[in-house]
Amino acid sequence: MKKIFFINAFVLVFVLMGFTNTDKASNALNLVGTWTYSAPDADYQYQEGELIFKETDGDLSGHVAIDQSVIDLNDIVVKGNTVTANLYLEGEEISLKLEFKDKSFSGTVSFSGGELSISGKKKSRK
Repeated sequence: MKKIFFINAFVLVFVLMGFTNTDKASNALNLVGTWTYSAPDADYQYQEGELIFKETDGDLSGHVAIDQSVIDLNDIVVKGNTVTANLYLEGEEISLKLEFKDKSFSGTVSFSGGELSISGKKKSRK
């Protein structure tokens, strides 16, 4: 009897883990691609650029493309439709908090000088 209970408990845990991984992959897959952004109150050279998200083996990674620079995103966390991440720009840590809805997003960029609004949309494939 204990052996059957143990096997059933193991199967239940395994199934639940599978659903968790599926949710993570689904969230990552919705983000995967190139997103154009606008931060009109930022310094001129940082007002427009792209956020690029990639999914490899279930792990989400990304970077920001500004002008001709590429800056890696660190500590990417996806919770529902909210994505948080950090990046280093000119030696300073910048924090992003973005709320995604359909093919657009809005949010904030936080740094030592304060907080700025950012918004964007998914770049269409041609």
